[in-house]
Amino acid sequence: MSESADNIECYPWETPGVSAFISQALGGDVLAMANVSALTQGLSNDNALIEANGRAWVLRINRDESSAFCQRAFEAGNWQLAARAGLAPPLLAISDDGRCYLSHRLDHGDWPEKYAEIPASGFRGLASSDEGKWLGAPVDSAQADARLLLALLKGLQQLPLPANAKGFTEQWQDYQRALDSGLPQWQYCDEWRRAQMQLASCAWDIQAALERIERKPLNFQYSHRDLTPHNLLCHGGKLYCIDFEYACASHPLWDLATVLASHRLTADAQTALVHAYLDFHPQLDQRDAPLIVDAVALHWYFGAIWALLMAGQSGDNNYLSWFHRYLQLANS
Repeated sequence: MSESADNIECYPWETPGVSAFISQALGGDVLAMANVSALTQGLSNDNALIEANGRAWVLRINRDESSAFCQRAFEAGNWQLAARAGLAPPLLAISDDGRCYLSHRLDHGDWPEKYAEIPASGFRGLASSDEGKWLGAPVDSAQADARLLLALLKGLQQLPLPANAKGFTEQWQDYQRALDSGLPQWQYCDEWRRAQMQLASCAWDIQAALERIERKPLNFQYSHRDLTPHNLLCHGGKLYCIDFEYACASHPLWDLATVLASHRLTADAQTALVHAYLDFHPQLDQRDAPLIVDAVALHWYFGAIWALLMAGQSGDNNYLSWFHRYLQLANS
């Protein structure tokens, strides 16, 4: 999850450790003549653009507070799995502590501008028959976007399984354990405690969604698990992924749900994308379309509990505005 940041007041690329990493990766001579500027600021990482001698790189710097809830040990390996298949920019260098990554810059087109926040209720009317299946060439820009997204989803599904695995239920349990372990020190903030109680009031709905989506036994597949427009680049008529901190082997509906929840697509394009993916997928069929509502709701519940954890871990209650926003999207 990330947002554009034309003006970032404090950026960490000049800290000694990060500067040393850039110098080692690109060479001191290149760094001396390079122009470094803010590119994007995310909720769990920052990105800088490095330009020198007509070449450009992207420096990604993970935030320490987010590392408590991410499997950093697997991040680079899962990035490289996608890069070898041409679904991600090649990873050029990784810092020894796993905090910094360097890759070639690819144009993103206008893809981040396609970001939207679609509530789970927006998918209750998905067709459950052959209506809306993929037929012929796209007739509008939304269907053209959906075709690119479908190609990316197909490509990711066919990647080798990552070394780490985590389904919907396991991820919720991990977040809940982290929340429970932090309660003793975090609950003294009244605003945080009220948010925690609000999430707790949704426990029955969350458990019911988990049970419905896990009822059908499915093998895990490669899953990026954060395919929002901010983490996609449209370069040369093809989509590439960035930001692999949540990538793992997981449920076949996770990536589709994230795409649907975060992209501005027409209802026809949404329906076409869902049915084309269900037709393509070796483990799914059209009868699984109703599970999209649960998968999208869980996407937003995960966002809410993550924001709550980040607020507690960082002491920054600005994350609570994201918590309330995501919880509303899950419940509406």
